[in-house]
Amino acid sequence: TETGTVLVKDINKTSNKNSYPNNFSASNGIVYFSANNGSSGYELWKTDGTEAGTVLVKDLTTTGSGHTFSTDTPTIAFNNEIFFMSGSKLYKSDGTDAGTIEVKDLETYVKRILKFNSKLYVFNQNSSFWVSDGTTAGTTKIEVPVNEFWHNGQYNVVGDKLFFQGNNEYGYEIWVNDGSQSGTKLLKDIHPEFDDNNIEDIIGLNGKAIFTASDKNWFGKELWISDGTKVGTKILKDINDQGTNSSSPQNYISFGDKVLFSADNGENGRELWVINAGVASLLKDINPGPLYSSPSKVI
Repeated sequence: TETGTVLVKDINKTSNKNSYPNNFSASNGIVYFSANNGSSGYELWKTDGTEAGTVLVKDLTTTGSGHTFSTDTPTIAFNNEIFFMSGSKLYKSDGTDAGTIEVKDLETYVKRILKFNSKLYVFNQNSSFWVSDGTTAGTTKIEVPVNEFWHNGQYNVVGDKLFFQGNNEYGYEIWVNDGSQSGTKLLKDIHPEFDDNNIEDIIGLNGKAIFTASDKNWFGKELWISDGTKVGTKILKDINDQGTNSSSPQNYISFGDKVLFSADNGENGRELWVINAGVASLLKDINPGPLYSSPSKVI
């Protein structure tokens, strides 16, 4: 309601400057986030939704206004704690100063943290990822036969598999992990020649992965689906079937048992589409004709 929408706390009271709250995660009814109070830099805060309950958890960077967080620092709730990165180091917090500690130095910048198979999977920018049970001893490095995951940061857990984009001699392609340390493999070489930025926007639907991919020249950049097997990884629909033109599906969002997304079929412009019962169709031509409504992802 309008009357129930209020400022929780003015964290940075320095000459009307911003605190820039960011990197939100929730655990046990408490919301954790990064903010800058004007003296401690961007550090870990928590809130119970009240002004008195919105407090700095810990200033990990004790050199004045130095920062622990950047605007895109990965954070995630796991086993009743918050896990986050600072530089190359993985930290965890139970919401107290004493309980905010370093788990392990992961050697390089981290792109993404996911929960999978009752553990944390931490992807760096190079040819390895880390698997952690939340303890120092239980955080191990897994070497993967790829050059890097970095390009556009595509990773998602779908059903009992972890799908991600990896790059090796086949270019940027769709990879899969089955939850075991040795279970990482190239799922399918969709683009038969070395390709840049081939896999985009991985999302789950009824246990299968929906994503955007290009197969070089036949379909263009179109809508794909995978059940985690090579034979079950195939184009779902060539939305723009005018030669090799691309519909470039994007902005996927789960909506019950459906997926909404935007695409350009070459006739209606970039409009709102839906996958329902395994079939992709135009949901509505919001800006009629060939003009674009360009629907964006909002949750």
